[in-house]
Amino acid sequence: MALAQADLYRRPEFIVSIFRDMAGDRHFAIDKDLHDRLVRDGEEAISQADIDGVRRAMSRMHDNMFRVGAAAQTSALASLMRW
Repeated sequence: MALAQADLYRRPEFIVSIFRDMAGDRHFAIDKDLHDRLVRDGEEAISQADIDGVRRAMSRMHDNMFRVGAAAQTSALASLMRW
């Protein structure tokens, strides 16, 4: 399973697919304007076939999102406290 996952993360089309899913999760963004800028940056990187640029945009988008799940309350509080 881990090997298959690692292989997927090397495929540009998989990275682009995940990026576009994250781009659609604007409602989870702490800073909506930052999210919009990162989406533009990621789309620009895609147009230039810069997969590392897409990964950087995704990483920053991830850092800008509220966390949901088992530790949602703690994550949400921590996310708010960053600002």
